[in-house]
Amino acid sequence: MSPSLLRRAFALLPLMLPACGTSGASHPATDASLARVSLADASGPTLAVTLVPNPDNVVSAVATVLVTGATHLVITVDDGGDGGVRTTTVRVTSSAMRVPVLGLTPGVTSRVTFTATADDGGRTSTGPIAVTMGPLPAAFPAITVHDHGLGAQDHVLLGILHFGTNFSAAAIVDRRGRLEWYRLGGAPSTFGLDFERTPTGSYTVFQSGTAGFFEELDLTSKLLRRWTAPGSALGLDGHEFSIGADGHALALVPTVHTDDTRPFRATGAAAANVLGVEIHDLAPDGSGLRRWSSWPAIGLDETTADVFAAASEPLDALHPNSLSRLADGNLLLSLRHTDTVLKIDAATGKILWRLGGARSDFRFVGDPAGGFSHQHYVRELGNGDLLLLDNGNLHDPPGSRAVEYRLDEAAHTATRVWEYDDPLAGFSLAAGSAQRLGNGHTLVSWGFTGQVAEVDAAGAALWNLGVAGCMVYRAIAVPEL
Repeated sequence: MSPSLLRRAFALLPLMLPACGTSGASHPATDASLARVSLADASGPTLAVTLVPNPDNVVSAVATVLVTGATHLVITVDDGGDGGVRTTTVRVTSSAMRVPVLGLTPGVTSRVTFTATADDGGRTSTGPIAVTMGPLPAAFPAITVHDHGLGAQDHVLLGILHFGTNFSAAAIVDRRGRLEWYRLGGAPSTFGLDFERTPTGSYTVFQSGTAGFFEELDLTSKLLRRWTAPGSALGLDGHEFSIGADGHALALVPTVHTDDTRPFRATGAAAANVLGVEIHDLAPDGSGLRRWSSWPAIGLDETTADVFAAASEPLDALHPNSLSRLADGNLLLSLRHTDTVLKIDAATGKILWRLGGARSDFRFVGDPAGGFSHQHYVRELGNGDLLLLDNGNLHDPPGSRAVEYRLDEAAHTATRVWEYDDPLAGFSLAAGSAQRLGNGHTLVSWGFTGQVAEVDAAGAALWNLGVAGCMVYRAIAVPEL
């Protein structure tokens, strides 16, 4: 768009602006002068901005930006002393952009300034735009941080769930614990499970219901698409969903089959309903290709005894909870209820090996615990090792830790090379994650305890976060939003 055409658009802009205020009752009205238009001479940047609160949360706003002649947009937020002055730089990718302004303070009027900058030093600023945010939802838990000054992560994605109230949210916090963005789970049966950033910078959030699905959003809360499981009445499993650089998604799809549970439980039946799982490759056009099925590849003889003791129907015999692609292109699947990690051939669906459980292909070396139990979030590291959160339900006594193993496929050994446990966090019954950061530190979510820690290789805690009264399914650090 040429500068002259852009100026004509600016002339019409006041007629196109929405009435001052917000689209939801949770936001008080904003200042009456909501739009700012700044024009430079023909050789400099031109800039027009409209700023409104994000209708889906009270810690962010959405800017509609018209700009020419600039390469970057500098956003400065002044919370009036409450949160200090913060600056974010965004690359200009088009003449019309929707830009999120994150980390605003609930209940506070912030003043946001937009400055368009050019490579030749030209600058155009809107001047401050005032926007007032509403209060956080009453059910939103308190988030506290203790920073020892050495933590490295910039932003952390949290999947939050409170079992008592069924409150759930996907949330992003910075290293100070400032809430930058969130997406509340829908009612009444949503679980705060997998929340991930995609290679293109969008985000996927699980929503449950009659059939589970994933929303793909940007940080303006715009719904980009809804991912479902073609042909499945149960939908997608919420424990893991990851979109690759090619736009395809790896997904877990629950299944139900019948099996004879009489050899394993006193109340067993000859044709009991049993939960299984399939791995699907979902294409951007919505079509799906089944890559693997647990049935009949994995029998009930691999399910741990405590699972049969639970009175669940259908029987949750496997409980898949993490899925990722290995460096060689094959798949890595964690099954909590068999204490097993599987390597699966992505092309044929053949199980290449089992680590842990009743049919392990590996012997654990240097591990006093003799392996892991009811694990979560298994990932391959750059050196080929595996890192996971060992919930340790069946250890004696039960105890949780982050643990790293080095596999020797020729010798069939899994050698423990590193672990970290936190006596303050205690035992985590379920959930959690362990992520190796670029600086060698490890970010650990202790799942049910609601505690998160960044630790160094020696096990020294560098940063701690707590979510009051809630489970943190995973904590995943990302360097940028």
